[in-house]
Amino acid sequence: MSVTTDRERAIPETTAATTDPATAAGRRVARDLAVSVDGVVRRYGAVAAVDGASFDVHDGEVLTLLGPSGCGKSTLLRCLAGIDRIDGGQIDIGGRTVALAGRVSLPPERRHIGMVFQSYALWPHMKVEANVAYPLRRAKVSSTERKRRVVEALEAVHLGDLAKRYPGELSGGQQQRVSLARAIVADPALLLMDEPLSNLDAQLRDAMRAEIQRVQRDRGLTMIYVTHDQQEALALSDRILVMRAGRVMQEGTPQEIYGAPSSPYVARFVGESNRIAGTMSAPDRVRLPDGSQLTCRAVDVSPGDEVALMFRPGAIRLAESEGPTGTVVSSAFLGSVYEVMIDLDSGDRVMAHSVTPPAGTRVHLDITASSAYARDDE
Repeated sequence: MSVTTDRERAIPETTAATTDPATAAGRRVARDLAVSVDGVVRRYGAVAAVDGASFDVHDGEVLTLLGPSGCGKSTLLRCLAGIDRIDGGQIDIGGRTVALAGRVSLPPERRHIGMVFQSYALWPHMKVEANVAYPLRRAKVSSTERKRRVVEALEAVHLGDLAKRYPGELSGGQQQRVSLARAIVADPALLLMDEPLSNLDAQLRDAMRAEIQRVQRDRGLTMIYVTHDQQEALALSDRILVMRAGRVMQEGTPQEIYGAPSSPYVARFVGESNRIAGTMSAPDRVRLPDGSQLTCRAVDVSPGDEVALMFRPGAIRLAESEGPTGTVVSSAFLGSVYEVMIDLDSGDRVMAHSVTPPAGTRVHLDITASSAYARDDE
């Protein structure tokens, strides 16, 4: 079965792509798939900014691409948007191929997407209503329908009374809501968001995050969200892809990513994490340098292996007499938790959130949830 494309879909010097019948049949069955990314590569010279990324997004789902600066998450979003071309792999949106390396590359306006940028990207000489209406003008939507949709989009983000203002007369949060209204006004099949809250202060970020969640749920939008902020990712997402150096390191629900990280990198990047050395003494037990033993989740390690044991500050409890021993060094009140630093007798320093003894106190620790990784995976 061939994937048919018109001249506007295809790169001029190439022809339409073909797929085998089994693949085509599989796509017909997966009707709830909004986005399919298969082996996407984007190179800049010898550097692979995106290196073989593959994932699916279902209708109405929020998927977050999470990682540090330079990991490839924004580049991947630009490839989805059609702003950047791919050097390998395939992207399908809404059941049709929008990008196939060397053969198909639909321009952004043909992909039926909405996009919210970090910088708002509003026309300063246009009023709010004109900025929101811009995609509809480009699509030659009638004036009557255009006005109706603009009013609806502005009401959705609670800006109906600011339609006649210019962007320069709005706060940062209001400008970002205008950008969101413009992105949803054409009822896109996919909403892309590239670090939309990074220019806002902490309090405004929390309010805007709640606003994005409300609009997404009310309208049933399929959304791919890019951020380096772990809290944003955990709060907003149905699923998270953690990226590093252009590759997907782990995919899962927020609970899976936080509670069962697949590698030390994921454990360190997503939330705070402690690390101490040990040796596997059984398939699910690790022996620490002081001789104490803990039950753990073993990740690709076997008895006898030297491991890095990693655990969250919230997994530490005080024990009566067993477990690693140490001395409380400091305790700081952070509002919702105390941050307690403990020097273990093994020489390691760990952070705890659930214990509050004063500095100088000798303690035994019970570590309730931990993961053991091979040392060379760090």
